[in-house]
Amino acid sequence: MVVSRLASAGLVAAILCCVACSSPARPAVATDTAGAAGAGPPPLERLTIPFSQLAAGNAPLFIAADGGIFERNGLDVDLVNLGSGQPAQAALVSGQVDLTASSGPSAVNAIASGANVVVVGVITDTLPYQLIASPDVRSVADLRGTTLGINRLGGLPHVVLRFMLRAGGVDADQDLRVIQLGEQPERLAALRTGAIQGTLVGPPYGTIAEREGLRLLADSAELGLAYPNGVLTMNRDWLRTHRDTARRVLQSLLDAKRAFRTDRELAVRALQHWLQVDDPTLLADMYDYFSRIAREEALPRPEGVQRVIDEVAAERPEARSLRPEDVVDTSLAAELR
Repeated sequence: MVVSRLASAGLVAAILCCVACSSPARPAVATDTAGAAGAGPPPLERLTIPFSQLAAGNAPLFIAADGGIFERNGLDVDLVNLGSGQPAQAALVSGQVDLTASSGPSAVNAIASGANVVVVGVITDTLPYQLIASPDVRSVADLRGTTLGINRLGGLPHVVLRFMLRAGGVDADQDLRVIQLGEQPERLAALRTGAIQGTLVGPPYGTIAEREGLRLLADSAELGLAYPNGVLTMNRDWLRTHRDTARRVLQSLLDAKRAFRTDRELAVRALQHWLQVDDPTLLADMYDYFSRIAREEALPRPEGVQRVIDEVAAERPEARSLRPEDVVDTSLAAELR
C-alpha cells in the first residue's frame, strides 16, 4: 500500500491504519517467489516511512519504491506523505513509527528537545527551491509590503524563504507577510489570482510559473550550499535493536540515489507517478535540475549540519551545544556496500 498524503498533524495516527486512498497505486514490481512446496526467500519486512514533502527532492524514496529497490533489500515499504517535516518528525518522536524522512531542521529541533532520535542518512544535501512572484515584482527587494505563501509556517521551506529573502535585503518578519497555504499547486493558484504576490516552490513549478509569465526571482540551488534538505532519521533504540533492517533501509536509499543518475527512464517514471506530472518537457527539466545537484553520498556534509544547528539555535538556545556528531550517526553508512 502506498498512501500519498495525510492532511495534518492531527492525522498522524492514521499512518498505521491500512486504509486505501485515492492516490495512484505503486507500479507492480516482479519478485522472485517460490511455490508453496518449495523453500522460498524469507518474506519481505514491512515498514512505514513517513516523508515530509511531495516534491522532487524526495526522488530517491520514490525510485526505491517504484524501482523495486526496497524489495531487493528485503523490505515492503509504505511511503506516507504528511505534508511537512513537523508531523513526520512528530510521528517518529511519539513512537508511532521507527524512522522517517523529514527535513534537517525538523530533526535538529527534535534532538535539541531531547528526543531519542538520530540522523543516519541524507536524501537531498542542498537547497532545491525557487522563489517565484507576480510579473510586476522585478527583484526580491520589490517583495516588501507584499504577502507570500508557504506550505507550512515553521517548516523547512519557511526557513529557506527567510534565508533567500535575507540574501536580497528583505526581512521576512518585518518587511512582508507570510501565510500558510498548503502544497505547491494551491500556492501557484493563489499567485495566479493575486491572493499572494510570491511563493517558494521546487521544480518543475518554477518552469510552470515562467511559462505563465510569472517571474523567477532566485534559485537557492545556485548557491551550492551544503544543507541537509531531506534526511533519514531513526529512533536510536530501534536502530540499535533492528540494526540489519536499518542498514537495508539506508542501503535502499543509497542504491536509489545511484539509480537516479544511471537510470534516467526509471527516475523520470517515478517523478511522473508520484508528482502526477505528465508533461515530458517538465519532467526532463526536473530530472536535469536534480541531476546537477544530486550527490550519491549516504551522509550529509558536516558543514551543512552545522548550518542547520546554527539556524535552530537562533530560536532554540538549547541547540547551541549540539555538534554535527550529536545529530548524525555515521556508523550505519560505514556498513553499506
